[in-house]
Amino acid sequence: MAALIAIALAGHPAPAATQSPAGQPFAGYNPGRCAVAAPMIDAINRHDRRDTTMFTPARDTLFTATVESLRECERAYGGTTSDPRERLNVARVQLFTGQDEAAAATQREHMASVADRPAEERAWELYLIISDNLAGKPARLERAHAALAELDALGRPAAGLRVVAHYLMMRAAIERYDDDAMRREAAAALQAWLELDEESRLWRADILANVFLQRAAVEVLARGGDAARAVVDSARGIVPARATSARMRIENARRLYSNVGRSAAPLEARFWYNTGATGTHRPAPGRVSLILPAQQPCFPACLAMIDAARRIEARFRGQELDITFRTRTHGFYADTAPATPLAEAQYDSAYFLHHVKIPGALAIAETKYGFRPDGRRVDEPTPDDLNYPEAHVIVVDRKGIIRYAASGWDPVLEARVTELIERLLREETNGEGRAPSGAAARAGPEGRQPPPDTGRDHARTPTWHASESLVLWRG
Repeated sequence: MAALIAIALAGHPAPAATQSPAGQPFAGYNPGRCAVAAPMIDAINRHDRRDTTMFTPARDTLFTATVESLRECERAYGGTTSDPRERLNVARVQLFTGQDEAAAATQREHMASVADRPAEERAWELYLIISDNLAGKPARLERAHAALAELDALGRPAAGLRVVAHYLMMRAAIERYDDDAMRREAAAALQAWLELDEESRLWRADILANVFLQRAAVEVLARGGDAARAVVDSARGIVPARATSARMRIENARRLYSNVGRSAAPLEARFWYNTGATGTHRPAPGRVSLILPAQQPCFPACLAMIDAARRIEARFRGQELDITFRTRTHGFYADTAPATPLAEAQYDSAYFLHHVKIPGALAIAETKYGFRPDGRRVDEPTPDDLNYPEAHVIVVDRKGIIRYAASGWDPVLEARVTELIERLLREETNGEGRAPSGAAARAGPEGRQPPPDTGRDHARTPTWHASESLVLWRG
């Protein structure tokens, strides 16, 4: 493990030789290298022990083996430093190893040493203390709040960093399902942004957009589509047009939340797998639908979404809930190009159903495309792209109304999405929109069986083919 960490830390200078003596994996490490190594060591320790439980703040801890490694690393530099540039890194390691009082004392000592510096410089040090406490695994909220109060007291000279710090505190509130605190931190971030000059507002516009968009992502679950749209409309009225990246994301959010509250269009796909009794008419009348993206290859964020889908499927098994994963063809797969849509669909179905093991149906749309005069390919949007603009995660109620839409899966919001599904399953349809049965349930939107040349393959078991930032970063 030490060898892997050493490779990853190659860009971080050490005061001693880079080759560690046998039995002394952290020889020559300073506090900064130990602090940077912490998440790398933890990732290696977790590699074969992936946490598949629902997110809670209590999960935000380091493995015991990681803490022991950091204590060994701490001993390499004696647990202290005479270099003022490393003092906060000493505190970071103390937080990681559970030495809270020592970490607080080290941070106070550091702030006392910079007391005569300009407000802008002290603001940066306070920001580091806030972010370190929030990233302490677990977060030390009380100390972070205290440091944030000191940062706010610096006023306008610290306004830019106050925007970022309040955004971090807002994220901590979202993780703890504290909506009132989320709204307070969002308001404080906006107030700090308004204290900036015009040019500085542009520099912090992306962070402010994050504030609005993160709040909207919670409000759509807490208060509904109108509340989310109101937040986005506020963002459109505040974030300057010159902040092109921020404005683009805000406009995408406007299109995203336009989905919520309207009738859901039937999913359109050329290839269907694992559809079960519901068939391909999805969202099905009288049933609740959870629609998710199928991403290939399925990296850690995708795997976390699949884990969440499994938990949701297990919780509501036997109830009127359909889970559907959507993807599209690309004209190639693995080392095969060009590939026919059917061949690619068979490959994808094997990957998702046999390898990833998605807990639901798989819908694969065929991508149509053309070419520009210079030879570049241009993909046409699929019907689902047009019917569900910007929406990749969708929840539809029994009456076919979209109740939730998101651009991606946020593990922090899993409990809220689960609660929404549970509430929708309890709702009655008042005799409207009951799910059809038998052949009608397997028919397409027009109530007919799909014609044989569409390539839909409902029951065949696919064959497995073996060829198968946002905020300021410190390191």
